[in-house]
Amino acid sequence: MTQAQVDSLSRPATRGAIITGVGKKWDYGIVFYRIATPDNHEKIQAAIQEWEAQTDLCFWEAVVPYNKDYIKFISGSGNWSKLGKVGGAQELCLYPDARSNTGTAIHEIGHAIGLFHEQCRTDRDNYITINWNNIKSDKQHNFRTYVESGYSGENINQFDFNSIMLYSSYIGDENFVHNPNIPVITKKDGSTFTGQRSHLSEGDITTVNSRYPNYKPSLICTYYGGRTEQLILNGGQPAGYSEYSTFVFMTKEPAKSDFRIQLTEHCLETSRDYDDVEWANNFYITIPAGSRTATHEINDTYYRYDDYGWTHVSRKLEIHNDSILIMSNPNDIILES
Repeated sequence: MTQAQVDSLSRPATRGAIITGVGKKWDYGIVFYRIATPDNHEKIQAAIQEWEAQTDLCFWEAVVPYNKDYIKFISGSGNWSKLGKVGGAQELCLYPDARSNTGTAIHEIGHAIGLFHEQCRTDRDNYITINWNNIKSDKQHNFRTYVESGYSGENINQFDFNSIMLYSSYIGDENFVHNPNIPVITKKDGSTFTGQRSHLSEGDITTVNSRYPNYKPSLICTYYGGRTEQLILNGGQPAGYSEYSTFVFMTKEPAKSDFRIQLTEHCLETSRDYDDVEWANNFYITIPAGSRTATHEINDTYYRYDDYGWTHVSRKLEIHNDSILIMSNPNDIILES
């Protein structure tokens, strides 16, 4: 979604059903975020608690500069969000006053993880009738199906009248409708309804869990660098590689006490007549109490000089800690120069 599209939204939001496409998905079900202004801190934290308690998503406060892609919560003149993961510090705006609440934050986070408005499902005409004549022309995109708006998506299960992503029949904002006393959405029998803004419905939960994995790590390792040499996980399974690498180890919450991570650097001679002579260096790195990160740098490939001349040496990093998630995409983090 372009910034122009975001700016043109009704400032209730973006669009229920869920967007598809790898680029819009939060990798490994981890949603990084940062609260840039203090006004809405409590409602944002309450909304995050709802998402974590009810779904398989995991929300981590971003650590700058290591996390490049994250939701940046701001306060401003509206409630709106971009759709899905867009990259970089993507803004999600909430009114700093009573015009937003915890339910509003839950709704907007829904957009940021990829949920359309429920009335934008492609099968919605089987369940509701939209009164286009009462919707101002510059707000009608909020009611078009996601296909009509040019997105790829998927309807999960049946239309959900309990979804937190569904608009109410009546909209009181006169910048949005011509007459707030006339409904903009009715059920097929002509009856009206109120869209709830308090919690995730069963349909919302099912939709999100169909898209994201059930994995909530407490420790991750992500790395960046040039080309590949091998990174070894506990159990000896190869997992990827990177030459001249910085490995960043990160916990979700600040460590209550010093947190040690066991590593082994394997050095393998790969030239001259005695190829594959290997030695290893076992050591620990520590995430200090009160911190969330520790880094380890290696130059995977280098040359060593001895009595026989220069020897090509390859270095590989083995991680021994259990339950660690390796985020091997070098674009997952960015370091300041």
